[in-house]
Amino acid sequence: MFERMTMNARMTVIRAQEVARELEHPWIGSEHLLLGLFRENCTPNALVRYGITADACQEALVAEVRGGAGLSATDTAALREFGILLPADTAPGPRQRRSLFGRRKAEPQEDPAAVRDRQLRQHLPFTLNGKRALEEAGDVPVSQGDSRIAPEHVLYGILAPEDEVIVRMFRRLGTEAKAVRAEALTDLVRYYAA
Repeated sequence: MFERMTMNARMTVIRAQEVARELEHPWIGSEHLLLGLFRENCTPNALVRYGITADACQEALVAEVRGGAGLSATDTAALREFGILLPADTAPGPRQRRSLFGRRKAEPQEDPAAVRDRQLRQHLPFTLNGKRALEEAGDVPVSQGDSRIAPEHVLYGILAPEDEVIVRMFRRLGTEAKAVRAEALTDLVRYYAA
């Protein structure tokens, strides 16, 4: 899918990773992709018309995600299954191992801050909503007989009504994600008509 993206759409994903690291989130979600659109200076017109700014989005993201506590239950479960330690989590308990003579011996427990630091330096996984947003962004051009994925497609994918974090963020911004998504779709129709 990445190869079908325009340079601005690709850079949006890279900027989303930067945003996640700056916020010390060991994951990339649709909320980070939204801020990535602003960072790449390719803000779709639908956001501009609603008066949504990068600063306001970042404030809403921080308030709604709360270091991982505000993620959807499915994203939280998937990240934990993937081994990601969220800020609210404690480090995993000590594992038991056998010593040379068969006695069980506890391994030292790692500091949660050290675990998070290591996770932030490694590859950041996408949340289920982040993956879904990119998949949906890729589906729109295909349905229009095109192969390119532009930032407008990414915005459309981000604004899915089932994404709890995005819906809460837009309510905090004083609008409904569904309305902005409809506006983004109108822009895409114009994009393909031209």
